[in-house]
Amino acid sequence: MNCRNFRNKTNGITFVIPNWNHRFYLSRSVGSSVRACRELSRLGVPSEIIIVDDASRDGSQRFICSLIALYSDINISCCFNENNLGLPASRNLALNSSRYKFCCMLDADNSIAPLNMYSFYSTALKFNAAMVYGNIITIENGQPVSLSNHDIICESLFCKNYIDAMSLVNSEIILSAGGYSVSGRVKGVEDWELVSHLFAENQTIVFVPILFGYYYREKLSMLSEGFPKEITRMFHQRKHPLFLSNNSHFMYHPAFDVVAS
Repeated sequence: MNCRNFRNKTNGITFVIPNWNHRFYLSRSVGSSVRACRELSRLGVPSEIIIVDDASRDGSQRFICSLIALYSDINISCCFNENNLGLPASRNLALNSSRYKFCCMLDADNSIAPLNMYSFYSTALKFNAAMVYGNIITIENGQPVSLSNHDIICESLFCKNYIDAMSLVNSEIILSAGGYSVSGRVKGVEDWELVSHLFAENQTIVFVPILFGYYYREKLSMLSEGFPKEITRMFHQRKHPLFLSNNSHFMYHPAFDVVAS
């Protein structure tokens, strides 16, 4: 899988799935992405799936090859890292390698709502947004337990993150901003650091109030870590002037063509 010039990507969606020892969850994330690709194709939107395996030890590599063979009608490519690089580096690799401008970031143990991807894509195109996100339902023990990602950005973002990494991002803008941080000082909360950074740079971030996907809370799935003081130190100091001058965060529903802030 070769890196492309991130400033000359074409319109379309690349579904990005980083994987590390999540063999038994991959069929869920890949399957939902495949269904999204087929729906987007019906609507005339090109798409692909990129899986980055981060030196897994659980047989993921062979299983990924089986998935590629199974879904032969979908453009699926995979990068097998020789050494474990970590989640942010794997995401950056996929962003660089993506054929299309907009990338749907999807952890290996979660799934998206395939029929809604076109609404997020059309919104991203309309506003040339750096990030578009929507509602996420958390599933635990097979049952929905909570709703997240259900509001626009406000001042509380600088104290605690409530925007999940599961979103549609503009790879050109993200990479121009430095991509996901690989610094150990923000280890485990790179998605929080990224959305805060985008906001600090006055990039457009749009909330679409429809279902984006499902987050599965399981014992063996990806774990969240605490919130380091480094995030608060970087962004909390600027929160007041930022919010006085920044109007690049808002809610938009493509079905009604209404913007709310």
